[in-house]
Amino acid sequence: MRKNESPYLSNSRRLADVLAAIQVMGAYTFSSRKYESWVEKLGEPLSAKEWSAIFSEHPEFFRVSNEWC
Repeated sequence: MRKNESPYLSNSRRLADVLAAIQVMGAYTFSSRKYESWVEKLGEPLSAKEWSAIFSEHPEFFRVSNEWC
């Protein structure tokens, strides 16, 4: 994999966003939440315009459902 293909290397703050989202998921009672509630809990992401971009680029941690968009 080339350096510019890895979402982890696309932005120096990506790992911070991924870890923050994982921490919120671990503390959340339900298995899913709407995108708006991510902004409420964490604010805007540091490495992308929206949390949905981070979630879709990291399927190893996040499963995205169109039902919750």
